[in-house]
Amino acid sequence: MKNILINLEDRALIFLDAHWGENCPLQKELEVIADRSKKKPIIAIHDFKIPGKPEYGYDSYQGQDFTFEWLEPWFDLIYGKGQYEHFYNTGIVEESAKRGIIFLVPKE
Repeated sequence: MKNILINLEDRALIFLDAHWGENCPLQKELEVIADRSKKKPIIAIHDFKIPGKPEYGYDSYQGQDFTFEWLEPWFDLIYGKGQYEHFYNTGIVEESAKRGIIFLVPKE
């Protein structure tokens, strides 16, 4: 990720699906985004737990569900506390397995 995001100067859409098996570099990737993004990106993270929507699948890492509360400190690092909004992919018609996605957008 550090080699890809070399001082990202323009607004970007970043899609993260950062886990496999026992490896989950998601927090480290969010740190790189915070460090390298000059303009606040739009971020989408796949396999996220959607509150109140158990029909949408999600992943866990070492017993930790992928939740907003778990990653909120990294989101605050990227955008600043209270300087972003988040929402989920509920209501989107899916042809395959329903998997949760969180979207984060900067307030402007």
